[in-house]
Amino acid sequence: MQSAGKVSVHDKFFDIGGHSLNLIHVNQQLAKQLNQSIPMVEMFRRPTIRELASYVSGDAEQVAADTQSVNQKIRKANEPIAIIGMAGKFPGAKNVEAFWRNLKNGEESISFFSDEELLEAGIDRQTFERSDYVRAKGVIDGPECTKSERICKKYQQRASKC
Repeated sequence: MQSAGKVSVHDKFFDIGGHSLNLIHVNQQLAKQLNQSIPMVEMFRRPTIRELASYVSGDAEQVAADTQSVNQKIRKANEPIAIIGMAGKFPGAKNVEAFWRNLKNGEESISFFSDEELLEAGIDRQTFERSDYVRAKGVIDGPECTKSERICKKYQQRASKC
Protein backbone atom coordinates (compact mmCIF):
# COMPACT_ATOMS: atom_id res chain seq x y z
CA MET A 1 0.00 0.00 0.00
CA GLN A 2 1.31 3.43 -0.79
CA SER A 3 2.34 5.60 2.13
CA ALA A 4 -0.81 7.24 3.38
CA GLY A 5 0.85 9.63 5.84
CA LYS A 6 -1.46 10.57 8.68
CA VAL A 7 -4.64 8.49 8.52
CA SER A 8 -7.91 9.56 10.09
CA VAL A 9 -10.45 7.11 11.48
CA HIS A 10 -12.79 8.58 8.85
CA ASP A 11 -10.50 7.92 5.85
CA LYS A 12 -11.74 5.21 3.52
CA PHE A 13 -9.35 2.31 2.99
CA PHE A 14 -9.36 2.46 -0.81
CA ASP A 15 -9.08 6.27 -0.85
CA ILE A 16 -5.72 6.09 0.96
CA GLY A 17 -4.25 3.60 -1.50
CA GLY A 18 -5.53 0.26 -0.25
CA HIS A 19 -6.63 -2.47 -2.65
CA SER A 20 -8.42 -5.81 -2.38
CA LEU A 21 -5.30 -7.85 -1.61
CA ASN A 22 -4.34 -5.39 1.14
CA LEU A 23 -7.85 -5.71 2.56
CA ILE A 24 -7.58 -9.51 2.68
CA HIS A 25 -4.27 -9.16 4.53
CA VAL A 26 -5.81 -6.66 6.99
CA ASN A 27 -8.73 -9.06 7.50
CA GLN A 28 -6.36 -11.91 8.33
CA GLN A 29 -4.34 -9.77 10.73
CA LEU A 30 -7.48 -8.54 12.51
CA ALA A 31 -8.72 -12.11 12.85
CA LYS A 32 -5.42 -13.07 14.52
CA GLN A 33 -5.30 -10.02 16.79
CA LEU A 34 -8.96 -10.06 17.80
CA ASN A 35 -9.45 -13.82 17.71
CA GLN A 36 -12.61 -13.05 15.75
CA SER A 37 -13.48 -13.72 12.13
CA ILE A 38 -14.80 -10.72 10.18
CA PRO A 39 -16.60 -11.57 6.91
CA MET A 40 -14.91 -9.89 3.93
CA VAL A 41 -18.21 -8.36 2.87
CA GLU A 42 -18.25 -6.47 6.19
CA MET A 43 -14.74 -5.16 5.49
CA PHE A 44 -16.02 -3.69 2.21
CA ARG A 45 -19.20 -2.34 3.83
CA ARG A 46 -17.21 -0.57 6.53
CA PRO A 47 -14.23 1.03 4.76
CA THR A 48 -13.15 3.34 7.62
CA ILE A 49 -11.40 2.45 10.87
CA ARG A 50 -14.29 3.95 12.85
CA GLU A 51 -16.98 1.98 11.01
CA LEU A 52 -15.07 -1.28 11.28
CA ALA A 53 -14.28 -0.75 14.97
CA SER A 54 -17.96 -0.07 15.56
CA TYR A 55 -18.94 -3.28 13.79
CA VAL A 56 -16.42 -5.34 15.76
CA SER A 57 -17.48 -3.80 19.08
CA GLY A 58 -21.19 -4.05 18.30
CA ASP A 59 -21.74 -0.27 18.51
CA ALA A 60 -22.77 0.21 14.87
CA GLU A 61 -25.75 2.52 15.48
CA GLN A 62 -23.72 5.27 17.17
CA VAL A 63 -21.02 5.24 14.52
CA ALA A 64 -23.62 5.19 11.75
CA ALA A 65 -25.06 8.44 13.14
CA ASP A 66 -21.60 10.03 13.52
CA THR A 67 -20.45 8.83 10.11
CA GLN A 68 -23.53 10.17 8.35
CA SER A 69 -22.50 13.78 8.99
CA VAL A 70 -19.00 13.05 7.61
CA ASN A 71 -20.42 11.31 4.54
CA GLN A 72 -22.84 14.19 3.88
CA LYS A 73 -19.84 16.40 3.16
CA ILE A 74 -18.99 14.06 0.30
CA ARG A 75 -22.49 13.58 -1.08
CA LYS A 76 -26.03 13.88 0.17
CA ALA A 77 -27.53 10.83 1.88
CA ASN A 78 -29.62 8.68 -0.45
CA GLU A 79 -28.65 10.84 -3.42
CA PRO A 80 -29.63 8.86 -6.53
CA ILE A 81 -26.97 7.69 -8.92
CA ALA A 82 -27.32 6.52 -12.49
CA ILE A 83 -25.61 3.45 -13.88
CA ILE A 84 -25.70 3.85 -17.63
CA GLY A 85 -24.48 0.41 -18.56
CA MET A 86 -22.45 -2.37 -17.07
CA ALA A 87 -21.06 -5.72 -18.08
CA GLY A 88 -18.64 -8.04 -16.43
CA LYS A 89 -17.61 -11.38 -14.99
CA PHE A 90 -17.53 -11.72 -11.24
CA PRO A 91 -16.68 -14.43 -8.73
CA GLY A 92 -19.86 -16.20 -7.71
CA ALA A 93 -21.98 -14.37 -10.29
CA LYS A 94 -22.57 -15.26 -13.93
CA ASN A 95 -23.80 -11.78 -14.81
CA VAL A 96 -24.26 -8.25 -13.47
CA GLU A 97 -27.71 -9.00 -12.03
CA ALA A 98 -26.31 -11.91 -9.98
CA PHE A 99 -23.39 -9.72 -8.89
CA TRP A 100 -25.72 -7.00 -7.56
CA ARG A 101 -27.91 -9.64 -5.88
CA ASN A 102 -24.82 -11.03 -4.11
CA LEU A 103 -23.81 -7.55 -2.96
CA LYS A 104 -27.31 -6.75 -1.73
CA ASN A 105 -27.58 -10.04 0.17
CA GLY A 106 -24.05 -9.90 1.56
CA GLU A 107 -23.04 -13.11 -0.21
CA GLU A 108 -19.35 -14.04 0.13
CA SER A 109 -18.02 -14.66 -3.39
CA ILE A 110 -14.38 -15.26 -2.57
CA SER A 111 -13.24 -18.89 -2.41
CA PHE A 112 -10.96 -19.93 0.47
CA PHE A 113 -8.75 -23.00 0.06
CA SER A 114 -7.45 -25.71 2.38
CA ASP A 115 -3.92 -27.19 2.28
CA GLU A 116 -5.22 -30.16 0.32
CA GLU A 117 -6.97 -28.00 -2.27
CA LEU A 118 -3.88 -25.84 -2.77
CA LEU A 119 -1.64 -28.90 -3.15
CA GLU A 120 -4.13 -30.36 -5.64
CA ALA A 121 -4.02 -27.09 -7.59
CA GLY A 122 -0.23 -27.48 -7.89
CA ILE A 123 0.84 -24.90 -5.32
CA ASP A 124 3.78 -26.12 -3.26
CA ARG A 125 3.50 -26.25 0.52
CA GLN A 126 6.46 -23.87 1.01
CA THR A 127 4.57 -21.18 -0.90
CA PHE A 128 1.21 -21.41 0.87
CA GLU A 129 2.72 -21.74 4.34
CA ARG A 130 4.28 -18.28 4.04
CA SER A 131 2.66 -15.76 6.38
CA ASP A 132 1.92 -13.37 3.48
CA TYR A 133 0.29 -15.99 1.24
CA VAL A 134 -3.41 -15.36 0.68
CA ARG A 135 -5.41 -18.60 0.55
CA ALA A 136 -8.29 -16.98 -1.27
CA LYS A 137 -9.28 -16.16 -4.81
CA GLY A 138 -12.25 -14.80 -6.64
CA VAL A 139 -12.98 -17.72 -8.95
CA ILE A 140 -14.79 -16.85 -12.16
CA ASP A 141 -16.84 -19.69 -13.62
CA GLY A 142 -16.61 -20.53 -17.29
CA PRO A 143 -13.92 -21.07 -19.90
CA GLU A 144 -13.38 -17.34 -20.39
CA CYS A 145 -10.31 -17.19 -18.12
CA THR A 146 -7.51 -15.07 -19.56
CA LYS A 147 -3.92 -16.23 -19.83
CA SER A 148 -3.10 -14.28 -16.68
CA GLU A 149 -5.73 -16.34 -14.86
CA ARG A 150 -4.38 -19.79 -15.80
CA ILE A 151 -4.69 -20.96 -12.24
CA CYS A 152 -8.41 -20.22 -12.51
CA LYS A 153 -8.89 -23.48 -14.39
CA LYS A 154 -7.24 -25.43 -11.59
CA TYR A 155 -9.59 -23.81 -9.08
CA GLN A 156 -12.55 -24.57 -11.34
CA GLN A 157 -11.53 -28.22 -11.48
CA ARG A 158 -11.40 -28.22 -7.69
CA ALA A 159 -14.82 -26.61 -7.48
CA SER A 160 -16.36 -29.15 -9.86
CA LYS A 161 -15.34 -31.96 -7.51
CA CYS A 162 -17.31 -30.45 -4.63
